[in-house]
Amino acid sequence: NKDFTENEFPDSFADTYDLTNLDFTMEETLGFTQRHHNVVTAYDESRKVTKITATGSDPYFGISLLGADDRPLTSDYPYIAVEYMVPERFAKYYEGNTPQIYIGVNNQQYISGTQIRSYNIIADGKWHVSYVYFGDSEWYTGTINYIRFDTHSDSAYGTEYYLKSIKL
Repeated sequence: NKDFTENEFPDSFADTYDLTNLDFTMEETLGFTQRHHNVVTAYDESRKVTKITATGSDPYFGISLLGADDRPLTSDYPYIAVEYMVPERFAKYYEGNTPQIYIGVNNQQYISGTQIRSYNIIADGKWHVSYVYFGDSEWYTGTINYIRFDTHSDSAYGTEYYLKSIKL
């Protein structure tokens, strides 16, 4: 279980951004990537997207919506779409290892291992969209308050993952 109560949504973002469509081609969107664990997130000026680099085991980052006035309802958003690119030179790190997305709902303070979905990565240097379905889960009811992205395998020190958007 992972505690994320200390990472409340910044008040200044709540009125400015559409929480159901986070555009990581804008440098200011980096403010949404909170609770980093063994990753560095940075804006890649040459590609105009967010670059996520693994720096140790169990690398992940989270997006907290706890302080937002209008958190998205699970019934309205059964899917999460992730638009990403992984350079081909990192393909070997994704063979047999899939990234994962955890979802926290309502006012949960912890995410359990059942609140997770894996998705496949195509590491060919091209942009792809993965659609991750949560709508069939009994626990997926109420409001979405936290999304955690495990973008790399445990053995992927130094790998890069480029993020263009996250859409509910």
